[in-house]
Amino acid sequence: MPALNEDLGRFETSVFFYDGATDEAMWPIGDQNLPKPPVALGRSTRREIETHGLAVDRDDQPPKHGAIVGWPTEKQDQIEVSVRLDDAGCFALVVRQP
Repeated sequence: MPALNEDLGRFETSVFFYDGATDEAMWPIGDQNLPKPPVALGRSTRREIETHGLAVDRDDQPPKHGAIVGWPTEKQDQIEVSVRLDDAGCFALVVRQP
């Protein structure tokens, strides 16, 4: 689910761009660059995200970082978009093992 970025006045979901990276290589990137260690990661493509009315805004802050943007402002609408993404198999979710 997206979070409100108050500085930019939009809802967004943090993403990193790493083509071909293994899951094991992704965990340290999240640990080093996110406020809280990630508990899961999702693999997707820009095309899959854009097909569902969202966009990807790359900011490289930190390097290779961006955000999925274009989320509706209402929680129920955000849930509906998330369900459509899930139903379409847009994300391969990997849960971090303890």
